Amino acid sequence: RNKDNDDDDSSTDDNKKQLASRDRTGKRDTSEAKLQQIHKEQIAAFRRSMCIRLGNKHDPHVPDPVSSFGDLSIPKWWDNARESQFQNGLRALNQNIEHGRWKEPTPIQMQGMPTLLERRDLIGCAPTGSGKS
Repeated sequence: RNKDNDDDDSSTDDNKKQLASRDRTGKRDTSEAKLQQIHKEQIAAFRRSMCIRLGNKHDPHVPDPVSSFGDLSIPKWWDNARESQFQNGLRALNQNIEHGRWKEPTPIQMQGMPTLLERRDLIGCAPTGSGKS
Protein backbone atom coordinates (compact mmCIF):
# COMPACT_ATOMS: atom_id res chain seq x y z
CA ARG A 1 0.00 0.00 0.00
CA ASN A 2 1.12 3.51 -0.59
CA LYS A 3 0.71 6.62 1.49
CA ASP A 4 -2.18 7.96 -0.60
CA ASN A 5 -4.29 4.87 0.14
CA ASP A 6 -3.65 5.25 3.89
CA ASP A 7 -4.94 8.82 3.74
CA ASP A 8 -8.06 7.62 1.95
CA ASP A 9 -8.70 5.01 4.68
CA SER A 10 -8.44 7.57 7.47
CA SER A 11 -10.78 9.99 5.70
CA THR A 12 -13.27 7.13 5.20
CA ASP A 13 -13.15 6.40 8.94
CA ASP A 14 -13.74 10.09 9.68
CA ASN A 15 -16.72 10.09 7.31
CA LYS A 16 -18.21 7.04 9.07
CA LYS A 17 -17.88 8.77 12.44
CA GLN A 18 -19.59 11.88 11.10
CA LEU A 19 -22.41 9.88 9.53
CA ALA A 20 -22.96 7.95 12.75
CA SER A 21 -23.83 11.19 14.55
CA ARG A 22 -26.40 12.18 11.94
CA ASP A 23 -29.99 11.09 11.47
CA ARG A 24 -31.34 9.21 8.43
CA THR A 25 -31.59 12.37 6.35
CA GLY A 26 -27.91 13.11 6.90
CA LYS A 27 -28.59 16.13 9.08
CA ARG A 28 -27.09 16.57 12.50
CA ASP A 29 -29.65 17.03 15.28
CA THR A 30 -28.44 20.05 17.23
CA SER A 31 -31.73 20.92 18.87
CA GLU A 32 -31.69 21.98 22.51
CA ALA A 33 -33.67 18.87 23.47
CA LYS A 34 -31.13 16.60 21.77
CA LEU A 35 -28.20 18.38 23.43
CA GLN A 36 -29.89 18.07 26.84
CA GLN A 37 -30.49 14.37 26.22
CA ILE A 38 -26.82 13.86 25.32
CA HIS A 39 -25.77 15.76 28.47
CA LYS A 40 -28.07 13.60 30.64
CA GLU A 41 -26.61 10.44 29.11
CA GLN A 42 -23.05 11.65 29.71
CA ILE A 43 -23.83 12.49 33.36
CA ALA A 44 -25.53 9.10 33.85
CA ALA A 45 -22.47 7.35 32.38
CA PHE A 46 -20.17 9.36 34.67
CA ARG A 47 -22.27 8.46 37.72
CA ARG A 48 -22.20 4.77 36.73
CA SER A 49 -18.42 4.86 36.26
CA MET A 50 -17.97 6.40 39.73
CA CYS A 51 -20.62 4.14 41.37
CA ILE A 52 -22.73 7.16 42.34
CA ARG A 53 -26.33 6.15 42.98
CA LEU A 54 -29.22 8.54 43.48
CA GLY A 55 -32.36 7.80 45.44
CA ASN A 56 -34.46 9.63 42.86
CA LYS A 57 -32.51 9.57 39.62
CA HIS A 58 -35.48 10.93 37.69
CA ASP A 59 -35.52 14.23 39.60
CA PRO A 60 -34.57 16.82 36.97
CA HIS A 61 -33.26 19.24 39.60
CA VAL A 62 -30.46 17.05 40.99
CA PRO A 63 -27.24 18.95 40.25
CA ASP A 64 -24.57 17.36 38.10
CA PRO A 65 -21.60 15.86 39.93
CA VAL A 66 -18.19 17.52 39.66
CA SER A 67 -15.12 15.63 38.53
CA SER A 68 -12.66 17.94 40.29
CA PHE A 69 -12.68 20.42 43.15
CA GLY A 70 -12.04 23.18 40.61
CA ASP A 71 -15.41 22.49 38.98
CA LEU A 72 -17.31 23.82 41.99
CA SER A 73 -19.11 27.00 41.02
CA ILE A 74 -21.27 29.67 42.58
CA PRO A 75 -24.82 28.35 43.09
CA LYS A 76 -27.69 30.03 41.26
CA TRP A 77 -29.24 31.29 44.50
CA TRP A 78 -26.05 33.10 45.62
CA ASP A 79 -26.27 36.89 45.54
CA ASN A 80 -23.88 38.18 42.86
CA ALA A 81 -23.10 41.20 45.02
CA ARG A 82 -21.46 38.83 47.52
CA GLU A 83 -19.56 36.78 44.95
CA SER A 84 -16.24 37.69 46.59
CA GLN A 85 -17.40 36.04 49.85
CA PHE A 86 -18.13 32.82 47.98
CA GLN A 87 -14.76 32.99 46.21
CA ASN A 88 -13.03 33.49 49.58
CA GLY A 89 -14.79 30.45 50.99
CA LEU A 90 -13.89 28.43 47.91
CA ARG A 91 -10.27 29.58 48.21
CA ALA A 92 -10.18 28.42 51.86
CA LEU A 93 -11.71 25.09 50.86
CA ASN A 94 -9.08 24.64 48.14
CA GLN A 95 -6.29 25.45 50.63
CA ASN A 96 -7.60 22.79 53.02
CA ILE A 97 -7.79 20.32 50.15
CA GLU A 98 -4.18 21.06 49.18
CA HIS A 99 -3.01 20.69 52.80
CA GLY A 100 -4.79 17.34 52.97
CA ARG A 101 -3.02 16.32 49.75
CA TRP A 102 -6.23 15.26 48.07
CA LYS A 103 -6.01 15.28 44.30
CA GLU A 104 -9.61 14.67 43.31
CA PRO A 105 -12.94 14.36 45.08
CA THR A 106 -14.28 10.99 46.13
CA PRO A 107 -17.61 9.90 44.62
CA ILE A 108 -19.60 11.06 47.67
CA GLN A 109 -17.94 14.48 47.37
CA MET A 110 -18.48 14.60 43.60
CA GLN A 111 -22.24 14.44 44.05
CA GLY A 112 -22.61 15.71 47.61
CA MET A 113 -20.87 19.06 47.34
CA PRO A 114 -22.91 20.38 44.38
CA THR A 115 -26.08 19.04 46.03
CA LEU A 116 -25.38 20.88 49.28
CA LEU A 117 -24.42 24.06 47.42
CA GLU A 118 -27.89 23.99 45.86
CA ARG A 119 -29.40 23.88 49.40
CA ARG A 120 -30.85 20.42 48.86
CA ASP A 121 -31.23 17.73 51.49
CA LEU A 122 -28.69 14.95 51.30
CA ILE A 123 -28.32 11.56 52.90
CA GLY A 124 -24.90 10.21 52.04
CA CYS A 125 -24.01 6.55 52.41
CA ALA A 126 -20.37 5.75 51.77
CA PRO A 127 -17.57 3.79 53.44
CA THR A 128 -15.65 5.18 56.39
CA GLY A 129 -12.82 7.41 55.22
CA SER A 130 -14.52 8.36 51.95
CA GLY A 131 -14.77 12.07 52.73
CA LYS A 132 -18.37 12.44 53.84
CA SER A 133 -17.66 15.05 56.47
